[in-house]
Amino acid sequence: MTKSRLRTNMVIWLWGISALIFTALMVTQFIINKNRMEMDLKDNAINLARYYGKRIDLVFARAAMIPVMVASRMETDSQWENRESIKRYLKRTVEMNPSIYGAAIALETDSKAGSRKPFSPYYFYNRGQLDYRDLSKDDYKYWQWEWFSQPKALGKPLWTDAYFDKGGGNVLMVTYSYPFYHGKRFEGIATVDISLDSIVQDIEKLKVLETGYGFMLSPKGDFLSFPDKDKIGKENITTLVPTLAEEMTSLSTLPSGHWIFTEDLDPLRKELSWIILRPVRQENTIVGAIGFVYPASEVLGSILDLQYKTFFMGVIGLIILLVVIIIIANSISRPIVNLSKVVDKVANGDLENKIEVTAKNLEVTTLQNGFNKMLSDLKLFIKNLRETTAVKERIESELKIANQIQTSMLPRIFPPFPNRKDVDIFAIMDPAKEVGGDFYDFFLIGENKLCFLVGDVSGKGVPAALFMMINKVLLKNEGLGGSSPDQILFKVNNIISEDNEELMFVTIFCAILDLVTGEVQISNAGHNPPLIGSVESGFEYIKVDKNFVLGVKPNINFTLNKTIMKQGDTFFLYTDGVTEAMNPEAKLFTETRLQQSLATTKDHGVEGLIQSVRKDITEFAQGAEQSDDITMLAVKYYGKC
Repeated sequence: MTKSRLRTNMVIWLWGISALIFTALMVTQFIINKNRMEMDLKDNAINLARYYGKRIDLVFARAAMIPVMVASRMETDSQWENRESIKRYLKRTVEMNPSIYGAAIALETDSKAGSRKPFSPYYFYNRGQLDYRDLSKDDYKYWQWEWFSQPKALGKPLWTDAYFDKGGGNVLMVTYSYPFYHGKRFEGIATVDISLDSIVQDIEKLKVLETGYGFMLSPKGDFLSFPDKDKIGKENITTLVPTLAEEMTSLSTLPSGHWIFTEDLDPLRKELSWIILRPVRQENTIVGAIGFVYPASEVLGSILDLQYKTFFMGVIGLIILLVVIIIIANSISRPIVNLSKVVDKVANGDLENKIEVTAKNLEVTTLQNGFNKMLSDLKLFIKNLRETTAVKERIESELKIANQIQTSMLPRIFPPFPNRKDVDIFAIMDPAKEVGGDFYDFFLIGENKLCFLVGDVSGKGVPAALFMMINKVLLKNEGLGGSSPDQILFKVNNIISEDNEELMFVTIFCAILDLVTGEVQISNAGHNPPLIGSVESGFEYIKVDKNFVLGVKPNINFTLNKTIMKQGDTFFLYTDGVTEAMNPEAKLFTETRLQQSLATTKDHGVEGLIQSVRKDITEFAQGAEQSDDITMLAVKYYGKC
């Protein structure tokens, strides 16, 4: 290490970390400021929509009282058939309410009281002057308009959608119609008209940021006002802002006073913007909606300006910090560089020299003394390491030989009886350590009997492996002698119980299959229950007496059980390393999972069956260290062909 490298590393790390912290703070500050400003602007936008919405609501609410009052007068006044009286009353009503556009009374033309000519006086403000028109003339046919026919049919008042009243008021308006009766007989409609022109003008004059704007919609989403006049009455907002399509369908169910907020492309300039809609509702009826567009670039403009200024000041601070760090790095690295020259000699293998560096600061002196002690300890460590390495290599070599011996004692050639068509067998043993305590074996007894077994010795490592080999040899010797499985276990138990001062024991499952009849004699010495499976019914656990383990005490009697294997059946033996395999969460593979795994392999051969289960165990373990030996043996019986 040279002086320049040490100094450079110190500068890079200290300044780099400072720059990262600064950047993180800048980003955090930007996000906080952006969110805060967005919330404030969103609140302002919503408050603006609420304010204008309430203003419009109030206009509609006041106007709606007029036809209610007129209808009440028509129902109670005995002189209502006097048409001149009706006109005078209607005129006074309109004169007293200059905020509305106009009002009308339309009488029913199909009265049961007798023949009645159409009559519908209409007073309205035309360019600020009160004007009059009889809607029953000039082929207007008021009884065909929705403002008359709909409340008559429904028997209740309603607001119409925005429409151009050609032949009537000749402006864009909405109408509130209120039916009146004599008794239960329908006699006519009292209406009030609100011109949307003044409302539209107020919204269009509204300044929203620099380039934002307001607009008004019909209940169906058609533009009633918009900066692009060509779209008024011809375009629907859902075609220009697709994200509002679903929102517009729920407009009628939106609670009073609520609004719709979305972030999408501005329908006018196709720039990312905030779009806020506030429905205009009267008596549970949506009569329209007002909207406001806030360009996103303007929303974020002020915070970006602030962020640029903050970033510029931060860069200046980082430059000043860099100069200070360089000065500090020079003062710290100078004695360390001098010390490194001596250390370099030691690094090249000269362990006999001690470090002698004169330094004024305590840290370098402490480093010098510590390094000298490290040299002394290092020489001793190297000496011990050589001895330990030699011992370890010898042990590893011996364990490798032990593993080879253990493996060679287990049958490894499959299929073991290639000339026989009546049976197939496959087995594996995966030790948890270099050598293990699990084992399996199989051999023919004469021409027509097959003995197969699986065992699990207590403990791990070399002692378990030695005890395993002893048991395997004894079991095979007794099996070849023609004994039944229970007698085999009885005799072997008596042999290994003698002089077993370590009290090691082994669990054994031993079976003899008659290759002619399919009868299986089985005896168990504390081992896991086996499974037998067929293509038709799958794998099931065999109920068998568990008995005691081998090696603890002599003269133990073992139960002999029997079962029958049909052609195509598979006998599956295993050790507890299979069912007790654990995953990183310390959950066991369990006997249930084993049965489920075997259920997917009933069409496999014996090798495919075992390899499939082995794969399921590996996937279940998810890389967790194997805690116990895993041994599996499968025998498939075909019978005489």
